[in-house]
Amino acid sequence: MVLGQATSLRIFSHPTNHKQLSSVQRGIEMTSRLCEKYSSNHDNLANYAVGVTREEKTIPGITSSDFHTETDKIKIALIGGLSDDPKSEKSLGESIDNLLDDQANFTFISTYLGDVRNEISSAIYPPGEKYYFDETAQEALYLWRWLTINGPDLIVEIFTSDIPSIQTYGLSKNFQHDTIKTQNVESDQSLLGAIASGLGDTPGNIPSIRINCTASNAKSVVGDILQWIKSQSFPHSPARKELDNRSSRNPLEVARVLDPVYGHKLDEPIGYVQGVAVSGRLRLKQLDPTHNDPTQEISAMVDFLNTDEGYNGNATKGNSIAALCWAEELFEATGEDKWKTLLLKAADTYQETLPGEAPTPCDPNFWCEDMFFMSAILGRAHQLTGKSTYADMLIKFLFDANVQQADGLFWHSKSGPFFWGRGNGFGCMAYAETLTYLSSDHPEREKLLGIHKNQLAGLIKRQGTSGMWTQLLDFPGTYEEFSSTCMIGYSMARGINNGWLKKNDYKDSVLKAWNAVNRRISSNADLVDVCTGTGVQEKRSDYLYRAAVNGYDDRGGSMAFWFSTEMARL
Repeated sequence: MVLGQATSLRIFSHPTNHKQLSSVQRGIEMTSRLCEKYSSNHDNLANYAVGVTREEKTIPGITSSDFHTETDKIKIALIGGLSDDPKSEKSLGESIDNLLDDQANFTFISTYLGDVRNEISSAIYPPGEKYYFDETAQEALYLWRWLTINGPDLIVEIFTSDIPSIQTYGLSKNFQHDTIKTQNVESDQSLLGAIASGLGDTPGNIPSIRINCTASNAKSVVGDILQWIKSQSFPHSPARKELDNRSSRNPLEVARVLDPVYGHKLDEPIGYVQGVAVSGRLRLKQLDPTHNDPTQEISAMVDFLNTDEGYNGNATKGNSIAALCWAEELFEATGEDKWKTLLLKAADTYQETLPGEAPTPCDPNFWCEDMFFMSAILGRAHQLTGKSTYADMLIKFLFDANVQQADGLFWHSKSGPFFWGRGNGFGCMAYAETLTYLSSDHPEREKLLGIHKNQLAGLIKRQGTSGMWTQLLDFPGTYEEFSSTCMIGYSMARGINNGWLKKNDYKDSVLKAWNAVNRRISSNADLVDVCTGTGVQEKRSDYLYRAAVNGYDDRGGSMAFWFSTEMARL
């Protein structure tokens, strides 16, 4: 069973000796018990992990299967376990009962945080400019992102206490309980206070309620709050409104959001992260003839590459060679042979070596990155010239890499046995690009397509309930990574559009991916959680705790550009 699949929720192990359990494992076991309890009677629940602790343990969670769909239901985020009280499990469980009893009006995500209570309860919010490797705020950042990017209408924290009280944050209408003292708090540096105030990196503020109660009256108090919500015609939170507004944008609208921000510069030495965005701008113009024509601007920006000095200093490695992927589209747009000549010059950089060895300048360990770098150039060169040598070298590299495992997923490289999200994105795109430029009767086409479909099947099984793929595909709770989701989604959309993938087999997955990506692109093209540059790493933790960039990011912006323009074709 993998994260995001709703058929069974038994993904966590159950050690038999409870006394030997760490606090982390106790929290995981508790949530597992809740999952099993409710899965037997409710088919609409799925695992939805919150994050990863610094001890490399999953912070577990669950979700209603309709939480990430278009719905008029009130969205609740229910959290518990921060009180150091063994009865808190019962309190959270009975609160979940309330939500399950009224599925016509509510949908929810929920987590038990007993395993990370010290880190969460002592954190100062908002987390600030922190990353997932930050030793002082890792768990706090995971929880913050999980809550804010999901944009619930209300966060409810269940805190087990013998002295009942209720604190509310940011409610548009004051809530007062009949028997329990209720305090309306304007703001503080707690998790709920910061989120309700709209502070930090968030699409908008989310009102919150903290309930301090005994385990015996948790269900009753939560029930009272839910009844009050229904009686008030409870409004959607500003965070949810913003995310829903983003969801309403069509792919061309998103491409137009990306266009003024990405693809307007090339660093020296150049890299694919900007080159793909340049291509995206040209693709947008092809799809939308009314859009401003970027051809002249782009031609002037890249013309330095037509000189020996400019080219030799910038296009000698795979990363920089792939940055010229726009040359074919610029040739088509202008009819100027110099852009075709430039592309072929880049393609000729690749030189075959001994059998079984990667061609120069690829890494000898057959990195997934090189799969894409080669396909982005050699496929186009093959189509423009009809020369089989370009296709032969590319196909040989893909077969010799042999990094696909039994479940369809790709290792990062022959020496990197890690299921890195963007690494698999590179692999997906490599096959999609190769199949794009290979003739329909090529003798190796069916073999290539079989490998590609096998990988996509494995990836669909690992797609989260939100529609995202994660930093490490086989480790629930690693952050939902933006660029890999764009790359995998793009590959599916391209295959559907060009006819080698059946639409009915992939449309649900690609639409989920698109909606998730769309919600992570702000109106000024800021992005959420793009993994920073990552070569093959020595150990799993190097991927688990890799920095995730928020805001402007060329990697994410480029891949979002290609994904949005390909989705526009659907």
